[in-house]
Amino acid sequence: MIGPVIAEVLPFAVALAMVPTPVIKMVRMLLSGQARTNGIAYITGRALGFLVAVAIVLVLGGAVHLATHRTASLVAAVIKLLLGVLLILAAAWLWRDRSDPDDEPQPPGWMRRTSASRPISTFAVSFLIAGADPRNLPSTIGAGLDIAQAGLPVGRSAIVLAVFVVVGTATVVLPLFVYLASGPAVQRKLDPFKAWLVANNQTVLTVVFLLLGVVLIGKGIRGIIA
Repeated sequence: MIGPVIAEVLPFAVALAMVPTPVIKMVRMLLSGQARTNGIAYITGRALGFLVAVAIVLVLGGAVHLATHRTASLVAAVIKLLLGVLLILAAAWLWRDRSDPDDEPQPPGWMRRTSASRPISTFAVSFLIAGADPRNLPSTIGAGLDIAQAGLPVGRSAIVLAVFVVVGTATVVLPLFVYLASGPAVQRKLDPFKAWLVANNQTVLTVVFLLLGVVLIGKGIRGIIA
């Protein structure tokens, strides 16, 4: 059945969608030059980055027969458990290191430099960050392991993967739709949204890490004792 597998990977996709930094990056691009082409390039790179990252885990999982071998399945459960613990620790560190509410939030330097870059550069950076960013790896690894363990046919695995990518990129697609629908007037709508995300980036990321960590720990324990 494909439905239960989609339900298993949805928390990972939602976690990817809730990370604020890519949304901030998209909004900054839409408020700069080449908004349309850069926005499409950014979304395409992000979607393909997720696709490749999960596909690599899925292929490796198939190679070690995660769906049928108990030992391989146990290793996958331990990986999920360890990833969950790391995320909980990361959430605790982020919470302790959060900025003072009175401080003026500043976007990362790479974000300021690439907001007006060429589409090919935007695509490349988006692809690499989506696939290799440590904030994304727990979700892409977890989703790949879940799909591999399900033992679905290739076609159905592709459908699950497509749903994962669509949900994971939804929050960067939405600002582009708003821009295309509103044109230059979009700045009045997106400026407050961007300011809130920049100000609350660390808090939102802390919550995402905490919830995803709990999900992964639960999946890991369930796999170990099953």
